[in-house]
Amino acid sequence: MPAVGIFRVISASVFFCSLVGCIQTNPTVDHQQLANECMQKGDIAANESKFDEALAFYETGLSHALNFSDKGDMIVEFQSKIRQTKAKSLVYHFKSDQIPARVNRNDLLPATLETKDFSVLQSYGVVSLNRIWTDSKIDNLRKFFGMGRKITVFPKSGIEFIPKGDQKLISRVVGPAGFLQSDSSKIEVYSGIYLFSAKERPSNLIIEYPLGELTIEHSTPFAFILEITTNGGCKIIGLLEELNFNMAGKTSVRVAPGELVFAMDDDFSRKMNVELSTLMATSSLFTGFEEPPELFKKMRQQALIQALRTKRHYRALVGDAKTLEDFEVQVLEEEDLVK
Repeated sequence: MPAVGIFRVISASVFFCSLVGCIQTNPTVDHQQLANECMQKGDIAANESKFDEALAFYETGLSHALNFSDKGDMIVEFQSKIRQTKAKSLVYHFKSDQIPARVNRNDLLPATLETKDFSVLQSYGVVSLNRIWTDSKIDNLRKFFGMGRKITVFPKSGIEFIPKGDQKLISRVVGPAGFLQSDSSKIEVYSGIYLFSAKERPSNLIIEYPLGELTIEHSTPFAFILEITTNGGCKIIGLLEELNFNMAGKTSVRVAPGELVFAMDDDFSRKMNVELSTLMATSSLFTGFEEPPELFKKMRQQALIQALRTKRHYRALVGDAKTLEDFEVQVLEEEDLVK
């Protein structure tokens, strides 16, 4: 890594566009005007968190956009808004942590029948289990959960777990967070901060986040952090070894230790450098649990190598991101900008 500047990171009614008019022999429809109206009304509904209504506006507007000649940019915009609205709706409903009225708790299977697909290595605070089996919590008596469980990690809480019979991939999560482990190598993440690591080579890891899906190709050992941003994208920080992050059928990026990149719905942001030693000393992923991560010594060695290569330090916080070009970088102390 060249001697470059480095950020010191401290751990963010279905609507119809009606055509009401007189019966005409040769009716004409202004699809572009109707598409514009749907776009405006969809934006208003989305801003008010009426995601189902907003989605209906955008989908109706998309159907109109397909019917006029100069449609390319508007089609892309509608498609992007549809993806983002679905993602925001998913995050919104997941964070509510409420079982919908249409779901009868009596229809859930008894917790005593829950499969032991994942073993819990460490946990603290409140970690609740929902869906499929009746509600339960991770505690001293329960150190496992089944595939398909909705896991909610409350604030100031955390959980570390591995697939049963597989000591390769280790997942560590701190709250507030919500996720669903749909397979031993596939996880759906809705919110929160995660540390994924392995000292042996597991299958390629697949992560579904609200705006898209990532397939991670890796050597071993490896470790990285993933955090869900407020708009449904994710922030990725490399900790150990270089990793390839691939968006399904779209693009990819290679992330080395100490590099940070944002992933949205169709592309990655430019890379930034973060100071690993500060991150490891302050993040609850490292400080919140009784025991350090499995590969902590190797991560610390990587942080030392990075520190020896880096001459300039910028005391700043890299926070959330709204777009690939619009993310938070906050200087913390002006007198310590450059050391």
